[in-house]
Amino acid sequence: MLARFRPLGRRLTTTAVLLAALALGACQTNGGGNKPVAATAISSGNKTIAFESIDGPPEPVFNRLVADLSDQAKARQMPVVSRGSQAAYRVRGYLAATVANGKGEVDWVWDVFDADSDRVLRVAGREKVGPGKDVWNNLDDATVQRIAAQSLSEISTRLAGGTPAGASTTPAAAPELDPADAPPVNPGDGPVVASAVPDDIPADVVTAPSATEGASSALTFASHP
Repeated sequence: MLARFRPLGRRLTTTAVLLAALALGACQTNGGGNKPVAATAISSGNKTIAFESIDGPPEPVFNRLVADLSDQAKARQMPVVSRGSQAAYRVRGYLAATVANGKGEVDWVWDVFDADSDRVLRVAGREKVGPGKDVWNNLDDATVQRIAAQSLSEISTRLAGGTPAGASTTPAAAPELDPADAPPVNPGDGPVVASAVPDDIPADVVTAPSATEGASSALTFASHP
């Protein structure tokens, strides 16, 4: 379920370094003069992509996700550049952990913006984590790899198809949730990354508990790096 969120947390100090590593890794091959690892590249003019932020997960999960995104970008020969470089597309990711009927889930969203800062694409999904309230700690490597693989598969496929701005790629709006009804967030669930809502955050990037175990839900959100 989607609803209005309340940003919490402190900025991840390693964000810039890791996203730069993601860009560097995406430009490398498997060495030894061999061909690149992957066979399929984005066909929409081979336009460059920069990952600006990945907001929500605690730092250990963030680090694993960046590493897996780097591997997937290399595998698809995606022209990823550092976020300080000019790019045809800029990507912002958001992850949220919730508990439904005692079982954890991680929802993920990626917004893709063009050079004019217009959102041209959104892809989203959900991964079931398993029983327990500590969703982030229960998130295993295989699940993080699936998130990375599906995310870049969706982004590359849709960009290759020339998805126009304003296309119906945004999930249907969900009922609004009064912030007063939002469950408390455990500070131990992840690093604090923002203290106020950034002006440029899309209004429909949201999260809410998906069932009655709302007290164990966790969300952190970063301001624009």
